[in-house]
Amino acid sequence: MDPDSLAAKLTRIQKAPEFSETDTTYINTLYEISFGLGRENRDSARNLAIRTITLSEKINYQKGIARGYYALALTKLLDGNQREAIKLAKISEQKAEILDFSNMVLGARNTKGIAYRELQQVDSAFLNYYRGLKLAESMKSHRHMYAFHVNLGLLFLNNNNYKEALIHYKDAEPSVEKMSSKNFTLSHKLKIAELYLLQNQTDSAFSYLEQARYLIENHTGFAREHSNYWNQMGDLYLLKEKPKLADEAYYKALSITDSLNEPNRVGTYAGLAESAYRQNKNVSSLEFAQKALAIDQGQGLPNTSDELHKLIALLYSKTGQKDSAQLYFEKYQNRYMNLQKSIMSKQIAMLQSKENEKTRLARAEGRAIEEAKSKKVLAWFWLAVCVAGLGLSIFFFRGYRQYKKEVFELDRINQEKDQLFTILGHDLRSPLSTMQELIMLYQEPHKEQDSLYNQLGSLQRRVFFSKEKLNNMMHWAREQVQNAKPNKELIMIEDLIPHCIAAVYEIAAKKNLSISFTSDPRGMLIADPIHLEIILNNLLINAIKFSSENHAIRLKWSESESVKRLSIEDEGVGFSEEQLEQFHEKGKLNSRKGTSGETGLGLGLNICQKLMHLNKGGIQIENTEQGTRVNLIFNN
Repeated sequence: MDPDSLAAKLTRIQKAPEFSETDTTYINTLYEISFGLGRENRDSARNLAIRTITLSEKINYQKGIARGYYALALTKLLDGNQREAIKLAKISEQKAEILDFSNMVLGARNTKGIAYRELQQVDSAFLNYYRGLKLAESMKSHRHMYAFHVNLGLLFLNNNNYKEALIHYKDAEPSVEKMSSKNFTLSHKLKIAELYLLQNQTDSAFSYLEQARYLIENHTGFAREHSNYWNQMGDLYLLKEKPKLADEAYYKALSITDSLNEPNRVGTYAGLAESAYRQNKNVSSLEFAQKALAIDQGQGLPNTSDELHKLIALLYSKTGQKDSAQLYFEKYQNRYMNLQKSIMSKQIAMLQSKENEKTRLARAEGRAIEEAKSKKVLAWFWLAVCVAGLGLSIFFFRGYRQYKKEVFELDRINQEKDQLFTILGHDLRSPLSTMQELIMLYQEPHKEQDSLYNQLGSLQRRVFFSKEKLNNMMHWAREQVQNAKPNKELIMIEDLIPHCIAAVYEIAAKKNLSISFTSDPRGMLIADPIHLEIILNNLLINAIKFSSENHAIRLKWSESESVKRLSIEDEGVGFSEEQLEQFHEKGKLNSRKGTSGETGLGLGLNICQKLMHLNKGGIQIENTEQGTRVNLIFNN
């Protein structure tokens, strides 16, 4: 509602028979008018804010007090009195937090963030923006989420951290779309394009500039944004080494901004200076650079000013004016060093602030969890007292059923154990016999080395596969003892896969098998890294076991909107339809010998299936024209 409409509303309230200055509707209207007048008439806005506080305190209207201090903080901020604005915003925030008045808390934090940013206290500014963003996200308030993302982006941009700034502007895009404002949308796309240009990512910048062009062509009243668009097109052409096209774009920007006293003109003249310099038009370049610097003196754009000093120094040097060149180069050096020191100190402060906020949030979350646990324990205690009789009878009945079930399960596990130890004892005799024969061969004089090497190669394969049997036995035994929950963390697939390939490299080399890995896009996954390593080792060993010599094993990572997939494909003997049906129905396969006579326990795929289930995934096996493909599927 505009100030005139609010003033008319105030008049109607005052003329009402039941009118009272201590009526909350009247007080809220005073606040709304103060808030609306802030930029146009600061004195009136300040007086109305003070009036709001005074009347609210008279009737102990806490929401009105919080609003009054917030409106007063805004007037102080507009007056350039940032420290006073911070004090008043803090009072508003504290009262709003007690009242659970979230919108007012967001406004106070945003005001404090702006004031701290203007005071160059970037750590405090970051803290207020970050806390405001988290609250806005919990409320799903897109207007506030947009404001805090943009303010965080500006904070990082002012400190030359273009990558972090771009992240926040990109994160704000969904909120901009929800707000359905063509003006916000256009400005936002141009800012993202600018950040891409600052990082020399021309293709991404061009994509956003094209989206901006479409909005400009289909709507009116965007003169400033239109000028900005051509400015950025000029920067884009310069990055692509097309100075003539850049000149055309910059001149189009100038034709629009001639009537506007905007910082865009600094960027336009600076761009023309750089373009002329690249075309060896030194005189024109110097003229444009000096124009840009003259305008910039009143606008204070630090990065642009530094680059202009550097360019003018180079141009004077080219024309032989060494004294002038030295003067501008010294100015550039001094400004650059001071700027870098300032940026470094601000970035360190922001990092410290971020870590402090994470610690504070973690402690607060810990306290909340403990309180919730205490309440939950107390609730369950009283519930248990109320239903003690029924609970005991159900407990004994279920206990008996569980006892019978566990007896049956223990009997099954014992049978499996006896069978597995029998198989394992039989299979371990083979490598041990080979070791015995090898020792005897070493003891025999004049034994040929080729024979010894052949025996060693055979022994290595047998020992490797025997070790894997023992590993699977250990995993099987651990699963029977306890159903451990997975310890999930962020896994970089590109780091894990080479480690797993290295573990089986030597045994694959014995069959002259190649193992390759491709990823599209860069793979990341939340899972238990130990579980995933066990799964991959089992599947790679199976692929080696059932592959003939001189073939290939391929691992591939892929993603879609719903799932992430890691495929292990070999050129081996494959599975029969009956075996695939057995796996998909029962989750396990009977043991088979490999192409070189390797043996197993038949536990590997069963363990893999269980571990994938614990990590919210599944295994899919299919035959291909060349062999077998095993897909590890994770929900996205």
